[in-house]
Amino acid sequence: MSFILDVKLQNRWRLFNPINSCIRRYPLLANIRIVRYLGTCKNNGLRLFMPIFVMLILIPSNTKAQNFALKTNMLYDVLSVPSLGCEVAVEKHFSAGIMCTYNPIKYGNKKWKNFSFQPEVKYWFHRKYTGPFVGINMITGGFNVDNLHAYGLYGKHRQGHFVGAGISVGYNLILTNRCSIEFSLGADYVRTKFERFREGDSPYKEGDFTGNTVLPTGTGVTLVYIIK
Repeated sequence: MSFILDVKLQNRWRLFNPINSCIRRYPLLANIRIVRYLGTCKNNGLRLFMPIFVMLILIPSNTKAQNFALKTNMLYDVLSVPSLGCEVAVEKHFSAGIMCTYNPIKYGNKKWKNFSFQPEVKYWFHRKYTGPFVGINMITGGFNVDNLHAYGLYGKHRQGHFVGAGISVGYNLILTNRCSIEFSLGADYVRTKFERFREGDSPYKEGDFTGNTVLPTGTGVTLVYIIK
């Protein structure tokens, strides 16, 4: 199937870069050197975890260190979808953060490549990073799935994007002054738009499709490290 997708994949990195999209919409931003560099960068790690870097830059210099945390969803990590996120407490009972995931791995002739950005706002019933919370989030990302014999994917190659929103509830269990584990259960209503290809001796594109589903994207067991 790769020969069908080569032309599209050459420029697909531009679609994955949100800063590039902003430059295309507001050309004057290209006059700023750092914005122009980030908008044309082809480095996967920098491009896909760019929202975290942007959030770090936007954090006010007077923000207290104990208000900032790094985290990774161990449930995603076990499923071979590496995750990295950060969170900032903006008030005693509120925090805002983002979780990014990226899986570039190809298993032989099987492919389950995907990435996602999931910004979230939480309300803590006791105080920040402690006890129960409820959150609302948005999620967007892309996927490239091939040769997986599950969920009706046999003989089909799908690639596209998705966007959605949802809610989550959870509990943060404090382990030490710096570390804690966050248990969360969430659900997002997700809309996908993708291209589907039939594989075999004579592969061809079947068409463009859309779909709607509910996914547990806000569910996880997250290791949280509070910076002091």
